[in-house]
Amino acid sequence: MADRIYLARLVAVNTGLSQNDAENRVSGVFAQLQQEIDVTRSTIARVFLWLFIALLIGAFCASFAATLGGRQRDQVRTAFKSLREE
Repeated sequence: MADRIYLARLVAVNTGLSQNDAENRVSGVFAQLQQEIDVTRSTIARVFLWLFIALLIGAFCASFAATLGGRQRDQVRTAFKSLREE
């Protein structure tokens, strides 16, 4: 609160506004900044949620592809061994 009063005094001195007008202007700017911060915070939360989901899907796809590749590798070795034994 002391910061707002100090800032309002600076605004009043530098712009020639009355103390009440300067305090209203400072309060308005703080309210606007708080709204913008809330919107930014919400947007960042959504971005990180979608990033997490994308990474989770990527990890699942990599695991699934590794499983398929391992099975294919094992079948090739089995087929190669059976050809050598004949």
